[in-house]
Amino acid sequence: MDDYRNQLNKWDYILSVASGAITATIDVLLVKDISLRDAHKWGAKETEEFVIKAANAKGYKGKELAGAVKWMEDLYPISADKLTNDFGGGAYHHLRDFSHHPTIFGLLFSVVSQFTGKVYGTDPSGRFLPKNIPGWTQPDFMTGVYNGTVTWLFHMISDVAGSSSSIQMGKEGTGLPGPLMAFLKEMSSIPLVRSITETDEKGNNEFSVICSKLFSGTLLGERDENGKIIKGGELKFDFRTELGISHEAIANKQHLPVIINEIVVCSFYSVSRLCDELKKAEIRTVEDLKLLDIKAFLPWNSVALRHMRTIASVTFTTIDISVAGTIAAVKNKGNPNGFALDFLQSINYFGLGHLTIAASGELTGAISKLYGNFAELVEAQKQRLYAANPNAEESVALLKKTGVTAGAIFQAGTPLGFISAAIGVYDEIAVAVKALNIAHENRVIIEEQCRTSLQIIKENQAEMEMTVSQYMFDYLTGFGYALDNMESALSSGDAEQYLQGNAVLQRQLGKKANFDSLDDFETLMASDTPLKM
Repeated sequence: MDDYRNQLNKWDYILSVASGAITATIDVLLVKDISLRDAHKWGAKETEEFVIKAANAKGYKGKELAGAVKWMEDLYPISADKLTNDFGGGAYHHLRDFSHHPTIFGLLFSVVSQFTGKVYGTDPSGRFLPKNIPGWTQPDFMTGVYNGTVTWLFHMISDVAGSSSSIQMGKEGTGLPGPLMAFLKEMSSIPLVRSITETDEKGNNEFSVICSKLFSGTLLGERDENGKIIKGGELKFDFRTELGISHEAIANKQHLPVIINEIVVCSFYSVSRLCDELKKAEIRTVEDLKLLDIKAFLPWNSVALRHMRTIASVTFTTIDISVAGTIAAVKNKGNPNGFALDFLQSINYFGLGHLTIAASGELTGAISKLYGNFAELVEAQKQRLYAANPNAEESVALLKKTGVTAGAIFQAGTPLGFISAAIGVYDEIAVAVKALNIAHENRVIIEEQCRTSLQIIKENQAEMEMTVSQYMFDYLTGFGYALDNMESALSSGDAEQYLQGNAVLQRQLGKKANFDSLDDFETLMASDTPLKM
């Protein structure tokens, strides 16, 4: 960190730690604990209403949750459900099958399973387990992407409130793991994590077992005097509970000490950097203020501020979790289930979220710095190649032709496009060599450079294809959204929704929509402007 704005002094460290400690104290003393049972009830109610609305948008005419879930299950089945029994049956397959995790990693596993014919998850002991999908056939690219993304998304909606059969029997369905539960389960399958956690006499990893008990509701559930779960006393830590936690956290004002921590750190950073800037610019009059570099003390785009926020956030969360654990341990001596419930109800979840964001920022910064170091090495190597080439002018001209032809790869983005571009590269080389009548010695040098260029192209082929695949997915999702809106509008007779879907479809096709709503259509029809088709 050569720039002085990126450097931390001792007061930056002291202030960051002090701010985190003071705001954590405020959190411990003034912020009430949340209720996980209330959180689950609120989350379940909101989830059920959302599923019914989603089913209604897809043509379901009823208002019953079981019927809405069944409607979505029939419309959007996924092949991973063929392996329900292999991943723990109805009670656990949503947790152990990673493609049933409603997270970015769940989406990734869903897409991968479309093209590999395997479902990825864990066995009963918690080990990572791929299983072949019965009757799987290789789909074409577009079908695989659609099934792995759009179909997956709507299937997650059908599963989030539980299966229709469970709901019809008056039971609360299994549901899906929330982002936190899914992350913990995925972590428990990593060999390094398994190696540092204990294993019971049956070979089951205890971290994985805790995840299963959390998800099923047996870890946090109410128990009788004999330690057995009371019938109906289960408390599931699933998507519904995690959704409700956000509501409970806001209601109990968990965000206030986190915001105060952020304000204190940013304010100190701005004031301290402003003082440094005033000294540096030697401000003596009001007119001299225009000499100040405003960017030097504004609280954003600063590596130093990012470090300070991370330190403050780590301090806050460390104290918060330590106090929560201590109080829960004192309150529940010899009762691990009670300890788990009280501990999870005492944590500041906004603080955890803020720490995750801060840590992500630090990781991004580290990657950017690493990339910058590699970029410098590449530039230095390029300069050495130029210095070693006695025919730089002709070689650069030829490589420009090669680069233009190789640019077709970015447009095609497929193995066929890659081969076509490679053939074009060699065609350009042949034409250039013939036209310029290059001597044998120079031709050897140029061909070597072209081989280097092709090697770079091949190394970046996967990244190019991923870019194009993302473009096709975005394009397909836009079409799907527009057509679904139009189809739903036709079913319900909603002209406004139909016109909105039509406008989106027109823009996807590169056209300018003449009207976006019914009001726009009526205005156009009433005007004297000639209609253009």
